[in-house]
Amino acid sequence: MYEVSCYQNFFANGLSCLEKVDFFMCPFEEDSYAVIETLQRFHNVKYLTLGLEVIEVASFVNGVSNLPSPFDKLTSLEIYPRRLEHKKNAKKVKIPTQVRNFLLGASPNATVSIYSREEVEAMKHTTSTQQMLAKLQV
Repeated sequence: MYEVSCYQNFFANGLSCLEKVDFFMCPFEEDSYAVIETLQRFHNVKYLTLGLEVIEVASFVNGVSNLPSPFDKLTSLEIYPRRLEHKKNAKKVKIPTQVRNFLLGASPNATVSIYSREEVEAMKHTTSTQQMLAKLQV
């Protein structure tokens, strides 16, 4: 896990060759072009997990629909809602068409999984229950 304040310095280390990326960002990040540039640098990724805030920020980029998709090797895209979002304020996760085309245009056969807040909570509960049962059986 890397936490950086400047995207340009982050990729000086050659991390653009990663095959699996989980990309979450602070909800208050305002440089939407830097987010798109960051996504473009993950051109070798096969498994991409994005936070909903990445989708929201990317949707504000003018001309994102004209950009070629960098993900020609993508096999799986997962999107999760904001971690801090409360259940009663949860929105249905939806990918704008222009962002969908940017993410999936070069990999139309990639599987897309979009998780709701309730599904994420259920997965957490199931995982912790399974871990607890595994400890009891040892």
